[in-house]
Amino acid sequence: SVQLPTYPSSVIAIVGSSCSGKSTLVATARSCALDIHFPKRLITRTARLGDDIVENEYCSLATLQRLWTSMQLSVRWDRNLGGEHREHYAFRPLEISMPNVLSANNSFARNESVNWCGAVSPAITLVLIHAPSELRASRLHDRSPDLIQTKAAETEVRLGDNADDLRKSVHFVINNYGKNEALALSSFKHIISDILRITS
Repeated sequence: SVQLPTYPSSVIAIVGSSCSGKSTLVATARSCALDIHFPKRLITRTARLGDDIVENEYCSLATLQRLWTSMQLSVRWDRNLGGEHREHYAFRPLEISMPNVLSANNSFARNESVNWCGAVSPAITLVLIHAPSELRASRLHDRSPDLIQTKAAETEVRLGDNADDLRKSVHFVINNYGKNEALALSSFKHIISDILRITS
């Protein structure tokens, strides 16, 4: 589906539920040497099996807060992952001289606790990566068996968030399953380039 933004945008935020395929598609675009900046995403936890250590940087909440205070981050937000468990996220600074692609999550798209450095948010194009719940559960089992075995509540939250509520608020939806999965993987760099061309 396509819902063009009503403003020029040089920032694309890739969102979607856990194991919808965001990291795989972003890694594909990153490997294609496009003239695009991919800011590092900080997460306040340790790395798990199957995590993308090129995309992510892991740190304590205290470290994230220190970086935020010293204005070394562009945006931060957090997400409830069951009970009192909140995970905090942030991105390293955007590159103002070129387009930026942010590998985010559904809480970012919902604007839950999102704070921009300087309180000025850029114009953002939201791209939702979608996969059915059953397929995401299978992918999570293959990617992060340690999460499933040790954090049942978090697993339930992640798999229960199907992002259906975001379909009407994002600008693009990419179905990343079935026959569309191989197509999305092979053409994602062109999809990103095309989105930047028509929204800038």
